[in-house]
Amino acid sequence: MRGPVAALVMFWSCALNAGAQPARDIPQPADRELIVNCLGNSGAPAFASDRACIGLIDHHCADAIGESYGDNPSMINCASRERVAWDSLRDEYATALHARENASQNASLDATLAEAQRWTETRCDYEASFSPGDLERITAATCLRTQAAEIALLLHWRLVERSNY
Repeated sequence: MRGPVAALVMFWSCALNAGAQPARDIPQPADRELIVNCLGNSGAPAFASDRACIGLIDHHCADAIGESYGDNPSMINCASRERVAWDSLRDEYATALHARENASQNASLDATLAEAQRWTETRCDYEASFSPGDLERITAATCLRTQAAEIALLLHWRLVERSNY
């Protein structure tokens, strides 16, 4: 890893290893509720409309900030805030899947989550490398948000699919 993704991941890892989760990595209940309501309105499973939920918190955050949203820290914080909400949903969905899947499926789920983390770091590092200067960190934060949402959606769809049997 290099650049902004490495810095963001290192910060989160150090904070978690120190036993204290940074306040910004605690999902805001209203953020989770916005996403869950968005997913709930899309049907089961509605892949295209569920993907439309990606960026929802980022947009609400930008609207709340107003004119100052254009500065880099605000853009990064809004994308990071949404990533945290998606990460918490991913964890919730993974826990629900672990409770009802068999041992082989649970092992595959764990491997998928581990590989998704590696892929996310690599992919976002690569994507950010094409952005000049300060834009690199914004690109990395947005990519991390989108990748967090994609894995959460994958697990959500698995839960919805299985509940229809």
